[in-house]
Amino acid sequence: MKKTEEQKQKEIFSVNPDEEKGQKFDKKTKKIQIENSNNQLFFRQHFELTNPDVKIVVLEPNKCVIYKDGVSSGILDGGNHQLYSEDEIKRGLFRKRKLKEPILVDIVVYNPTLTYHGYWGTPNPIPYRDPETEIPVDFKGRGEFEIRIVDIEKFHTTLVGSSKDFSMQSLHERLKTFILQEIRHEFASVVNSLHLGYIDITSHEKEIADAIVTVLSDKLISEYGLSMPQLVVEEFTIDEQKRSEIEEYLKNNRNEIKFKKDAKELAAEIERLDDKQWERDKYLIGLKREDYAKYLEVIKILGQAKFSQPAPAANPHNHFCPGCGAEVESDSAFCPKCGHQLKSVDKVCRHCGKVVKTKGKFCPHCGKEL
Repeated sequence: MKKTEEQKQKEIFSVNPDEEKGQKFDKKTKKIQIENSNNQLFFRQHFELTNPDVKIVVLEPNKCVIYKDGVSSGILDGGNHQLYSEDEIKRGLFRKRKLKEPILVDIVVYNPTLTYHGYWGTPNPIPYRDPETEIPVDFKGRGEFEIRIVDIEKFHTTLVGSSKDFSMQSLHERLKTFILQEIRHEFASVVNSLHLGYIDITSHEKEIADAIVTVLSDKLISEYGLSMPQLVVEEFTIDEQKRSEIEEYLKNNRNEIKFKKDAKELAAEIERLDDKQWERDKYLIGLKREDYAKYLEVIKILGQAKFSQPAPAANPHNHFCPGCGAEVESDSAFCPKCGHQLKSVDKVCRHCGKVVKTKGKFCPHCGKEL
């Protein structure tokens, strides 16, 4: 007698992250289908089996690792996997035995195509000394990040498989700690390499994030088998009192900063400061703000430029991208060469269509997430 479609369906059960963590399957179960709801990089479950002939069906693009009695199956790709087999040539995942009690199985499922989106923020300020004024300041920052699995075996071995209690929440906390440590460690060197003073930092968050994410992604791949496609800095802020102190200093000392010499003379002076990196950065930051065209010439002479084109002559009507130094149109919103944002662009809410000037996550007009 042929089985009905309903009877066949009862022989196939699904395991996914939205169900209870522990499940029991009886002898009628022929297949256990592994699914992922596409909102998690990984999930783990355990279940009991009374049928040794059951097949584990891994739906692509998922991959999984099965544990039985503390023994691992290794990384399993999509497809059907026989749990037990007596065939000496073509065995299943584990050798068959007579069942005196249910088989306890743990499974960890990975989705290598998913990009996980998270948020970071600095609970403790990042100490920094403004190179132009030498005033110590504390920066606070916040933003977003994205994570993907690039090496499942390393990710499983170093993080997920090392503890039965390791969850997506555990991963998020580990990533936040890792990101904050690296941002604190790399912030000063990145800002100095870009020759940014305090005033410039808040308008160069993208360049700072792009420089930091390169270091972060390399370390994540090396340590955990994870990559970071994107790191976003939404804002860097400092205490208002320190802001006033720096701006007052710059106002009172602006007339003392003079750069009347030509580019070759300025480059020679800066080379003499080569053993004093702090003074060198301070000099370059001041020149960059006073005469950007001459700053580009000096950078080129020093051999530090990223620019392939000759530095343009000083012209009050010329406009240059602060990100790559390319000449741009005066009304350009973005640099056509590197994509750097040159002036603020109004954000429009995709729900109500109104212009939003806030940096927040929600529209002030309709309250929906931007």
